Amino acid sequence: MNLKDIFITNFNTFFKWRKAKLVKALIALRDKYLQLQSSVNQLEKENTQLKEQLEKDKIKATNKEVNKPSSKQAEWEKGGSKKKDKGKKKRRGRKQKPRQGAGNRTKNIKPNQTATASVE
Repeated sequence: MNLKDIFITNFNTFFKWRKAKLVKALIALRDKYLQLQSSVNQLEKENTQLKEQLEKDKIKATNKEVNKPSSKQAEWEKGGSKKKDKGKKKRRGRKQKPRQGAGNRTKNIKPNQTATASVE
């Protein structure tokens, strides 16, 4: 079945209808079209509002990220210079205790045989 056959069958059904029925069908189609057109317009407005809101939210999020203080200090705020620390000795920190059970263990071997020697 091709497009030509589809149009022919639709036209034949329309020719069988009376004038009043055709007018009612056209009015119903027009009303349905107007309803759908109004809903499309409403959805387009809502879509544009949501896009604008999304852009505003992106800008707010960017501003929040940008306005956070950095962890780095400015050059004029850095505490201590190398010239001040030049005369001081560096103190060694206390070393941590090694982990218990780590490293080589001492050999405390008990003999499992005893030998006695007699002197004459």
